[in-house]
Amino acid sequence: MSKGPKRKYSTEFKLDVVDRIQCGEMSPADASRKYGINQSLVCQWRDLYDRGLLEPNVYESMLEKNLRVENRLLKEKLAELFMKLEHLKKLELYGQRKRSVSTSVITAENLDQYKKPVKS
Repeated sequence: MSKGPKRKYSTEFKLDVVDRIQCGEMSPADASRKYGINQSLVCQWRDLYDRGLLEPNVYESMLEKNLRVENRLLKEKLAELFMKLEHLKKLELYGQRKRSVSTSVITAENLDQYKKPVKS
């Protein structure tokens, strides 16, 4: 036995059906018979409603929330990479300064770095 085409129901319709069930106007079985909907589908809508997920544009707001979280994580990663880059620049500058100091010729300018403490 083949199934008919899959029907899509608007959020407003789902909310209307669930509201009628919640207020006691009809049972899930009554709603199923009245609207020609499988009772398990009506119960799914009611469960979504109870969890706060059957609201207009709730999926868009979930997407926005996920994007905000991803954006925050990317900003944190960017800040971490920026700090590492700055550290590497300082390290490179330190290495350049270290190499530029002449270690083979002792002059009045670099004499202090070669002085060793006198042992007594």
